[in-house]
Amino acid sequence: MSEPDNRFAVIAMLLLSLILLTVRLDRFGHSFLSTLPAAPSPAPAPLDDETRHPTMPDIRVNIPSWAYNPQFDKPESFTDPITNLTGPLDPPPLPHETVLGWPIAKAQGIEDIYAIDSFFYRLGRPGYVVESGALDGLQFSVSWWLSFVLGWRAVHVEAGPTNFKALKKWRTESLDINAVLCRENPGGHLHYAQKSPSVPMPIDGIWEFMPLDYKKTWWAEALTNESLVESFASVYCSPLHTLLAPFEVPFVDLWVLDVEGGELSVLQSHDFDALPVNVLCVEADEFNPSKNKAVREFLAERGYIFHSTFPFSGNPINDWFFHESFSPSHAE
Repeated sequence: MSEPDNRFAVIAMLLLSLILLTVRLDRFGHSFLSTLPAAPSPAPAPLDDETRHPTMPDIRVNIPSWAYNPQFDKPESFTDPITNLTGPLDPPPLPHETVLGWPIAKAQGIEDIYAIDSFFYRLGRPGYVVESGALDGLQFSVSWWLSFVLGWRAVHVEAGPTNFKALKKWRTESLDINAVLCRENPGGHLHYAQKSPSVPMPIDGIWEFMPLDYKKTWWAEALTNESLVESFASVYCSPLHTLLAPFEVPFVDLWVLDVEGGELSVLQSHDFDALPVNVLCVEADEFNPSKNKAVREFLAERGYIFHSTFPFSGNPINDWFFHESFSPSHAE
């Protein structure tokens, strides 16, 4: 065999040996790895990792930075967007602006615009608005326009579990609390009636608060089916001033109270000395005229002056009050 042929044979043998060695090492490696203990699987995420209320752990919350920082809203750094306006806001100054297809003024009966025109036209600082119930923070929201256009700080108390999940998604700038405002059962739980498990509706609400005529109109099937009532979501119950005590909410400028018949009970649960309220917008529909009358009497005894009913027809119908210590500023 010639010298070039010998070189070729040597190279071929070396390559074959290298291939056989690689296969054996690969087999050994797989065999060795198979004897090692399996790597631990990542720990499953907790079933409920949502933020909880600092003093009432049964309650889910969304807490924005301003709720813990008293210096967040300094009046000297605030520029009121409507300072230079001279006429009413109705129609709103941005009637064609939309966000995700929703108009700037979202309130069902333009309560957001009416509140500014009638009470807060020259407030000159960021206001505090409490909305209960708040639904998903978009549909019929009174606080949305006040928060995103005028820089107000919004607090939402929403009992519906489905609504609250959406509320946390859409309203990250606000203090959102998944609870029921109540007097009869503080520290306990009440039943949240929801027509559809996946599609919240404005007629949803606390079963124990609903007037009988309201139940007959919207919830007739539950009146004769106790097991259906027991299947409703259980929601924690507390007065408003207790819920807000750990947070930087020194007072409330506007409290929008719409809880499908439970308005009087909610007001009776509130400590107006611990958490003062300047203006109240209270649902006053036709289902319970005696409740509407009792609300007016209750608030009058606590220094509130009846201002108006607006909208005065259709749905919703709201009674508006302001405290005698508060001086409304209205559009000319």
